[in-house]
Amino acid sequence: MMSEYVGNRQFVRVALSVLTDKSLIVTSSSVMSKALHAALFGFLGEKFKKTLIDPIDKPASLRKTYDRISSFLIGTFFNESSEEIARGCAISMKEILENVFPEFLD
Repeated sequence: MMSEYVGNRQFVRVALSVLTDKSLIVTSSSVMSKALHAALFGFLGEKFKKTLIDPIDKPASLRKTYDRISSFLIGTFFNESSEEIARGCAISMKEILENVFPEFLD
């Protein structure tokens, strides 16, 4: 199902818009839901690879999209005192690095 959207920048825009909407993360959200939320960015990186480009930026680029994702993760989840949430953030960063920026691993 997801494969039909790979390369579709409008889908990337909608997915990132939803995932970076802080109003969706309420203080009563469970630790596990926050951890899964953080890990979803990595899922996008794994599926979209070099096409994980948010068209909202002018000019749009992988780097700007990554900056938006990392800023959100740092600003939203890094102050949480939970190993599960930290693991979700780490999974996302690892998946994005391996799939979106593999040249940095060489």
